[in-house]
Amino acid sequence: MGQAEYVQPVALDRHIGRINAARRASAVLEAVRAYLRSWTRERIASLQRTDAGWAPFDEYQQPVELSTAADVEHAYRELHRHCKALKEGGVELLPELLELDRVLRFAHQRLWREGNARAWAGERRLARAHARP
Repeated sequence: MGQAEYVQPVALDRHIGRINAARRASAVLEAVRAYLRSWTRERIASLQRTDAGWAPFDEYQQPVELSTAADVEHAYRELHRHCKALKEGGVELLPELLELDRVLRFAHQRLWREGNARAWAGERRLARAHARP
């Protein structure tokens, strides 16, 4: 597997930056989908030789559609759980797995913060509305 198969750090930084700059959950989700679409078929096939089907790509080396924050959370938790098990088993993780884990973790955290910020804002509005005589 050649070095050219990996996402170059500049491209990875661009994807992370796009997730970080997103102001809405829909923009975070689109940034994640763009990141997954940036993977080449060869890179996905390489990953699939070791992932046993738990990475967010289908049997045709296409990204699985992640349409909701729950989809991203599920993909991240599934990937992270398997990565952790591999590490505990003494298996060295492929750079692709580490990168994918990093991006999905970051996106999951952004979506979680976005969701909680909206919920807290709604609770504050509700509390203010009930506090008025």
